[in-house]
Amino acid sequence: MKIKFLKDREIEAQGVIVQRFKAGEVYELERPSAMRWLRRNVAVEVQGAVTPPKKKRAKAKNVEASKETAREGSTVSVDSGIASE
Repeated sequence: MKIKFLKDREIEAQGVIVQRFKAGEVYELERPSAMRWLRRNVAVEVQGAVTPPKKKRAKAKNVEASKETAREGSTVSVDSGIASE
């Protein structure tokens, strides 16, 4: 059963955290476990396929170097997609 947690939760056994659930994340759990979280009102059931969260784009470390390379005349071949200088 797929559920989405509304609050962060942890499962602890003998003083050690054995599993963490993050708010906003979707997890597929066995029905009895999922029902436990639903009864506690810390999760909601999710129907159908779940789309993974979008990954953030990495920022260029050196923006000026990237601009300089572009100014030096780099072009891209439309047919092959390979950059040529």
